Amino acid sequence: MLMLPCDRKSRVAHPKVSVIVPVYNCRTTLKRCIDSVLGQSLTDLELICVDDGSTDGSRALLASYDDPRMTVHYQPNSGGPGAPRNVGLKAAAGEFVQFLDADDWLDARALERMVAMAEE
Repeated sequence: MLMLPCDRKSRVAHPKVSVIVPVYNCRTTLKRCIDSVLGQSLTDLELICVDDGSTDGSRALLASYDDPRMTVHYQPNSGGPGAPRNVGLKAAAGEFVQFLDADDWLDARALERMVAMAEE
């Protein structure tokens, strides 16, 4: 996985990591993905989900979460994950950015370990 530095360091309060998840018709895997991010040992994070016009119930699943670290953006289908990733990047406030696909998940200590390695 690729962890990129985010150039939005001018904000006074920002999370250590912004996790960006493009979402398109992935209801069956999305819950595991979201839960793996929100359950990280490193809690100084934000989760930015960008729904790209899902029609399978993904939108309702996203709406069911009530965690202040999670934001959801909705847009019409753009035809691929690039546009949702860019929306997420524009919204990201973290020192680092982690892209994660909606059918993937993170080990509970993944972000903690990646940040430690990036800061070495």
